[in-house]
Amino acid sequence: MKNKSVFIIRLIYYIIILIFLLYLFGKTPNGKIVLIPFLICFLINIIKYIVIITGKQRYVKWLNNIFLIVFFMSWFSFLSYFCYISFISKNYIMILFSIPFWIAGIIFLKNKSILCLWALIPKFL
Repeated sequence: MKNKSVFIIRLIYYIIILIFLLYLFGKTPNGKIVLIPFLICFLINIIKYIVIITGKQRYVKWLNNIFLIVFFMSWFSFLSYFCYISFISKNYIMILFSIPFWIAGIIFLKNKSILCLWALIPKFL
């Protein structure tokens, strides 16, 4: 197991971001639903690092699976909504613009090796 101080630093990082997201969630009059997947993903990461620090490693895989489910549901829900709005407004170029994101999502889902941007940032700190 890695040095616990690394996990504590990551935990602090995720808690700061979660507080910022909760602040945005409270101050945003419309569009709060957009922030919910981010809140859930950060909360899952906070719980994961608490579990790692306390030494209960058997729950980490379960938490990673929940994170992936939430992430992919958010990814494909946003793309579906984007394509629906583009189709209704007869803006077919935007549907073509979404094709690379559909392909990337399917490849990530197939490989199950997604590394989200917010999961990469603490590794460079």
